[in-house]
Amino acid sequence: VSFLAGGSSVAAEPQANTTLNALPKINVPAQGLAYDHVVMNLPRIAVKFLDAFRGKLSADAWKGRSLPLIHVYMFADVRETNDDIRARIEEHLGDALLEAPRIHEVRMTSPKERMLCVTFQYPETLA
Repeated sequence: VSFLAGGSSVAAEPQANTTLNALPKINVPAQGLAYDHVVMNLPRIAVKFLDAFRGKLSADAWKGRSLPLIHVYMFADVRETNDDIRARIEEHLGDALLEAPRIHEVRMTSPKERMLCVTFQYPETLA
């Protein structure tokens, strides 16, 4: 199993991951756990995991609440524009964002590459 395939399966079926099974058990309320933010902090590959959320956010569970803010760290060439970065996010999501994402430069990692944190509201069309 490749790392990406394993990562995607963790998002979909956490019980299949032995590392997660080794963690202490918590009592999850019947209505599930609520969260407002998802931080994806593997800048080299995090953007590739965006499709793991597709179809996993139940409309009933999120009724009356905003879908979570996604904070995805990623590397970008210094020549890439904000439009290029948005297009890359949308490509991996599989749908368009309703609003422009907030793009924060974390740091320069080399003369030609920068690390960014891109923040956006998860699109309801993909929930």
